[in-house]
Amino acid sequence: MSLLEAARNSEFKRLVNGDLSVENAVIIWTNFEGRATKFNPNGGKRTFALVLTEEVAAMLREEGWNVKTRDGRDEGDDPLYFTEIVVNMESQFPPKVVLYTEFRGKKSANKLNERSIKQLDTIEIENVDVVVHPYEHGFSSVATIKGYARAVYVTQGQDSYFGGKYADYEEVNREEAGYGESVEDDDTIPF
Repeated sequence: MSLLEAARNSEFKRLVNGDLSVENAVIIWTNFEGRATKFNPNGGKRTFALVLTEEVAAMLREEGWNVKTRDGRDEGDDPLYFTEIVVNMESQFPPKVVLYTEFRGKKSANKLNERSIKQLDTIEIENVDVVVHPYEHGFSSVATIKGYARAVYVTQGQDSYFGGKYADYEEVNREEAGYGESVEDDDTIPF
């Protein structure tokens, strides 16, 4: 299924306050950590791209949003419509970001903060619902609207490694427990 086809399963709604609500959102190019990239050379800017349908892309462009289009990779492929969404965790009013997980019937909701949000860059995401606030940048006739996340609700997919076999175990900070460096921090692993 192409990203455009997946976006057609999303439900886009305009809220009373002007925000855009998207259920079953399709997001790509996540950088919740804010690491330095080609498009974020200094780092610090947390973003993701929200995939749009052709109709929603046209509507948002008409309103002045910065919507981009990328042609399909192969001839006959659907084009990709998207807009960058900023996740400003350092704001006076940071977005509410919640990660929902389930294992063996036990459900948990984990509110993420500016340190823990980076895990969204590496997990398998099953579903995303997002509320985006439009913010107008610029002070001239060429002002553009950029989306800022107001709320992001992420449901984590089942761990593809070993089917969640180890999900019941609580992670221990080895340094705090007096065991030395944790395995993740050890650069001497031979593989």
